[in-house]
Amino acid sequence: MKDLSLLQSTDGKNYGNFNDLIIDNFDIGLVDGTQRIQQQICKFLLTEFGSVPLFPNYGTIISSLLNNRINETTISQIKDEVDSGLKYVKSMNNANNETLNIDKVIGENFSIVDARTIQITLAILLTDGTYLQIIQPAMVK
Repeated sequence: MKDLSLLQSTDGKNYGNFNDLIIDNFDIGLVDGTQRIQQQICKFLLTEFGSVPLFPNYGTIISSLLNNRINETTISQIKDEVDSGLKYVKSMNNANNETLNIDKVIGENFSIVDARTIQITLAILLTDGTYLQIIQPAMVK
């Protein structure tokens, strides 16, 4: 998975702070397809709710929830945030008439790694039949 704020070219020589761009053999292009959906989901989930002035309802409170000790209650709240985030990304892609979108969520797993870390695993079926799996650790700061 590409880091949302720092992309690296496939040869490892170029770095930069790009948003929806990908560098491939010194060619720059827009991230698209499965990688774009994955980036949209991660970007939404990692953005703090209310931190984007033009879109005050964009993002989640996951970072705030992670300031507390991780327990089953926290995981339940994070699950609710992830579910609403997936619905938001799907609705925005529908509104923008995107050809590739989230079809359905096949599975979600939220595992407590330790008192400071949970691992989020999402299994998603896209509208073109592609299976997308996102595995992301989330840690208390």
